[in-house]
Order: sequence, then structure tokens, then C-alpha cells
Amino acid sequence: MRESSRTRLAERAHRWRLRNFPYGPPRLKTPVQHMLISAVVRPFMARLILKALPSYRQYYTGKRMRRASALIDVKRFVGAETVVSFDLFETLVGRNVEPADWVRGQSNRFAALMLRSNLVSEIEEARAIEEARILQALQTEGCDPEIRISEWLEATCEHLGADPSRAKVWVDYEVKAECNHLYAMEGAADLLKQLRALGKRILVVAGTCYETEHVRRMLDSCGLAELVDRIYVSSEHRQGQASGHLFEAVLQAEGISATEFIHVGDDMRADFIHPSQQGYKAIWLRDKANLKSRKEFLAKSLFADLDREWVEFGAQLGALPSTESSRRGTSAEDVLYQIGYEVLGPALACFSAGALDAAHSIGARDIYYLAPKGALFWEAGKAFQDTCPRFLSLPPLRLHFARTNSQVALSSSIKEIGKKEISMARSIGSRVSVSRVLSAYGLELGPFAPMCAKYLDFEPSASLSLEVPDIFRFFRRDDVQAEVRSQAQGVQELQSRYLSQEEFFGQGDAKVLVDAGWNGSVQAAWTMAYSGLTEFPNLYGFYLGRRRAMGRERLPDNYALPSYMGRDPVLDQISPLFEIAASNQDQATIGYRECDGKVEPILSTQDEPPDLGLREQLRLGARDYCMEFARRYGHWEIDLDRLRDGARKRLIRFSLEPRPEEVAAIAKLDIQVDLGAEQPLVLLSKQLKAGSAENLEEQTRETERSFWKNGAELISGVRVQRVIA
Repeated sequence: MRESSRTRLAERAHRWRLRNFPYGPPRLKTPVQHMLISAVVRPFMARLILKALPSYRQYYTGKRMRRASALIDVKRFVGAETVVSFDLFETLVGRNVEPADWVRGQSNRFAALMLRSNLVSEIEEARAIEEARILQALQTEGCDPEIRISEWLEATCEHLGADPSRAKVWVDYEVKAECNHLYAMEGAADLLKQLRALGKRILVVAGTCYETEHVRRMLDSCGLAELVDRIYVSSEHRQGQASGHLFEAVLQAEGISATEFIHVGDDMRADFIHPSQQGYKAIWLRDKANLKSRKEFLAKSLFADLDREWVEFGAQLGALPSTESSRRGTSAEDVLYQIGYEVLGPALACFSAGALDAAHSIGARDIYYLAPKGALFWEAGKAFQDTCPRFLSLPPLRLHFARTNSQVALSSSIKEIGKKEISMARSIGSRVSVSRVLSAYGLELGPFAPMCAKYLDFEPSASLSLEVPDIFRFFRRDDVQAEVRSQAQGVQELQSRYLSQEEFFGQGDAKVLVDAGWNGSVQAAWTMAYSGLTEFPNLYGFYLGRRRAMGRERLPDNYALPSYMGRDPVLDQISPLFEIAASNQDQATIGYRECDGKVEPILSTQDEPPDLGLREQLRLGARDYCMEFARRYGHWEIDLDRLRDGARKRLIRFSLEPRPEEVAAIAKLDIQVDLGAEQPLVLLSKQLKAGSAENLEEQTRETERSFWKNGAELISGVRVQRVIA
């Protein structure tokens, strides 16, 4: 071979060694050994090579192969050594999550709320950029690429334009989250006790970004801290395991020689090959049972991600309630409970937690849950804030249950009733009545009776076309407008005092309204009534399925947060069920009154509906799921966006493909949907029955009159054409 060829080959070999062995060249002798070591560099081949070729294994590591299939087997490899060191993760402590960066994702979602970043991806990108920058700086200084989590997150905060001191809370949360997912490996405590009984000194030598105090907290959470004499972590020493510098620092600090030291770890390269190459004794821990459980967990999490089955996955983990209720009866009461628990519950629970996230993301101090449809969210919100680590680590929010409804709120916002207000009162269709307009804005009908008798030649309840000018002429009368303004002003004054009692007003403050509403009527009314006041807050609405907002053109463009479930005609069909499930048993608010110097709401005295008992079963099922969700969700804190997708999947199944027993149970509820038409729609007409040739026309009419078309079609067998607005 020519000299030039030999030189080129030597240069290639040198570049190859630098690429694959940056911390020192291996002892290479022949081309065969080159190929073998090239295979060992690849983890999926390393085990096969070292297992199949004992002679090579001894040559490569300089020692015989020490492999333990369980922690308790480590003891037989320990002889005269006085110091035994252990790696941390998957050696002394295991994780009940997979992949390992699960906790980092949980931490990044927390940081997005704490730093008020709109996207978690911004946090992830900033962390990656700062990690690369710091590691590059360390290598330039001649240090091993070992980074401390505190400096990492401080740099990330600076990158995002936030105060670096806030990184302390972030670090603390991430360590807590890590502790929540750690457990002592089987036999760890027994092994450490036996080694200490033999007079051995126990160390933890870990390559991690966490610092000594953090590792001590993790060990303490698993009951192992008292069994460990000292902790060495690569991030604090700026020395890694792969280079051998960390082990050198350990020996120097302990004042021992290499013959008195042995290391145990689960990573073949970091914990066995590299220490062995540096002349240290090492034991490779290969726990097959642990590896199998990690693979199974990873497979399940990947399936959940692909198939949007995160609700079921969370139930398997014990992080969420069971996907099936404990009541499996077939009676209408049991089926309604099941619908509340299994279908509505997951969506309502995710929405309640999402409302807290939304408030933190905009820097709000107060959340106002609007009665009566916000009762369940208010109760669940208090449970989340008292138990969930994410919210315990953030400044607490003040949760208010605001007694109001759209009619009372609108009556305070009306300055006059003109063509626009009349058009809004009818909602849909092309007909409206005087009574409908007055009731839509919460105005008392009694004072208008003499005016109706004087100016109208038809009954106030008569429904007329909007093209007929009589209604418009009536509301243009001066005495009618004066009565409208008088009633509106009285309600506005009492309502503003009630809101002041609830600490609603505050210039520059951000407030969030939460409701299972669809139109944002209360928010629009309060904005129109009080936005002229200097102390009116920055008001945001967070709604389960907002369609539109009344008076939107009078409101700021950013006044409403995106609806949680989104505008979906499929889910609109069952929207009345959300309102029932989220409400409480109290009657509706019909006004306010002064009592002992304070303003209190006036509740309706209407008779209870005959189907109240059935409605309570739907509410009870939804409440039981939400409360159990709030209790279990804490330590895992699964991504709410993923859970929302799973909850939507359940709702869509129920809306489009309901089971016969579900439709039969819902049909027993008397639910009217008043959208301003001449005749209120019903969720499911009670006149529906199996279709036949004799009653086909009637069944078609009743199916079209039913708001829940898919449910009605299942009963009647009649397909109707849908008109989607």
C-alpha cells in the first residue's frame, strides 16, 4: 500500500475515533476490533456483541462482565470495595411515566401559565435554544457539557423577556412534578440497608441537570434519602460520567482509590462501558421487568396520542376517574346518571380546569362563574385550586359565584328599544311580539299594560312579522321609552352595587366570566351598561361553546377567549344537556333588592318542573365525575388539550350515534329550546314513536320540531333535512 493511502486511512480512522469517542480513544488493534467497537457504539447492537463475545468484552472493558438482572443481585458483585455508588433514575428510583420527558412537558405547560406565554411551543423552543447556547459555552471553557437546571431555566426566562427570579418557582415545580412520578425500585431499600450493614459507604453519582438538593428531595420522596451518605451530580461539578471526570472527582472527594470504588447503573454506555474504560469497577443493571413495563407504558401513551383516547388512558393510570360509572342499571334514572358521568362529565371537567388556565394566562385575579349554569364549574374550580399542584404553585385566584342571568343583565344595559334591539329579541325567525321583546330584556310587563291598551289594537303576546311596523311604532312612543329607561336605570344601580360587593370593578384589572353559555349575553350586557365607568375592568369571557356575542360591535375585539369546545353544529344539538348538568338546584335570578344595606339577588318562585328528579340524576352524574376528576388529576396533570379531544370524541359519539336506551332516557326530560321562534323547539318531542305508514307525516313533523335530530331519528326512523346556520 502506498504511503499516501496509508496516511488517508489513518486520517479517516482518527476522525472516526474523534466522532465516536470524544472523551478518549479506545484501545484498537485490528480492523475487526474497529468493526466490533463501531457496533458497540450503537446501543441496539451493544448488548448482542458484549453477550456473544466474552473475549472481546474483556478486552474492550478491561474487566469481566458484571450484569445484574435485579438490584438485589448487585450484592454478589460487591467485595472488598468500601464505596458503592448508584445511578439515580431507573436504578434506585423508577418513573411511572414514559417517555422520560413527560415531566418536562408538564413543567413547560406550567411555565406557559406562570410566564403568560400563549403557546407551550414557545417555552419548548426557548428551552432548546438556551440549552444549546449554555452547552456550547461550557465546551468552549473546556468543561464537560453538563448544565444546571436553575441556570437553564433562568436563561429561558430571560429569553422570553420574563424576570429571571421567576425561574426559582419553575424549578421548584419541575422538581415536585418529578417527585410525584418517582418510586423506589424493587429491592432498593433492602439492598442499601444490607450494604450499610456491611460497612459500605453509599453514594449517588448521577448524570443529570438536577442539583444536589433536588436529588435529595427525589430520594426523600421515595424513602431512600436516609440510606444515602452523599450525592454527586454532574451538573454541579461540570464533569460528566462519559469522560470519567465525575468519577475522578468522587474518588478525590472521598479520599479513596479506584480499587475501593464500584458503580451501579442501568445505562450500558454511561454506567458500565465508560467507567470500565477509565479503569473503574462497574455493574450493569438490566432489570427486564422494569424495561417491559416502560415499553408497555410507552406503547399505551403513543396509542392514546394517535387515537385521542387520553380519557381512557388517564383512567388506566389512575390519573382520571373510571370511564364507566358505578351505576350500571337500565332504568331512566341510571341511564341519565351514566350520560352525565360518562358523556358530559369529561367535557365539563376539562372545561372547568381550562377556565383556571385561561384566567392565569391573561393575569386575572378573579373568576366570576355565572349563575345558574356556572355552579358546577365554580364547585370544581375550588376543588382544582385546592388540590392540583399546578394551581397550588401559582398565585391563588378569587372564585365568585355571580347571581345573574341574561334577562336581568340585559335589562340593565338597555338605553332604548329600537329596531336593532327588537331584531335581537327574536333571535331567529321573522316574527316577534311585544311581550317577547319586554321579557327578553328582563323588563316587568305590568307597567307597560296601560300603554299596550292605549297604543295597540292587538294582544301584546301576538306574534307579528318584523315587516309589520306596529311594534316599532309602539316602542318609539315617548312614555314607553321613558318606562324602559326607568326600569333599566333601577336595575343597573342595584346590579352595580351587587357587583361592587363581589369586587368586580377595578380599573386595569383582568376579570374572567365563566359559563356554559353560547351567546355571551351577560358579558355583552355588562360591557354595554358599565364600560363608560373608569373602574370597569378588562373583561374576558370563557364559554363552553360560544356561538356569537350579543352587541359584539359595541365590544372590544379581544373581549372573549376562544370557546372551549368550539362552534360545532353536532354538539349544538345537545347543548341544553350541558346547561342542565352544569346548573344547581336554585331558581333563576329575576332581579336584585336591598336588604340591611346590602344588595341580594331575588330568586324566582316558579314551581319545580315535574322532571326535576330525572334532571338531578344527570347533574349528579356530571358532578360526581368532575369532583373525582379534580381529586385525581393533580399529580399527573395530563395535557388538557389532549383530554378535550377525547371528551369531544365522546360527545360526538353521543350526539351522532346515540344508543336506544340513552335516547329513551333523554326523551323523558321535558326540555324546551327557546330560540325566539313562534313555537319553542323541544330537545325530543314526546309525540315521537316508531314510524309507520299511517303516521309518517306526523312523525316527520315531530322529528323536525325536535332540536336533537339524531336522537329523534332513532326513535321515529324518519330522516330529516338539516339546516346548519
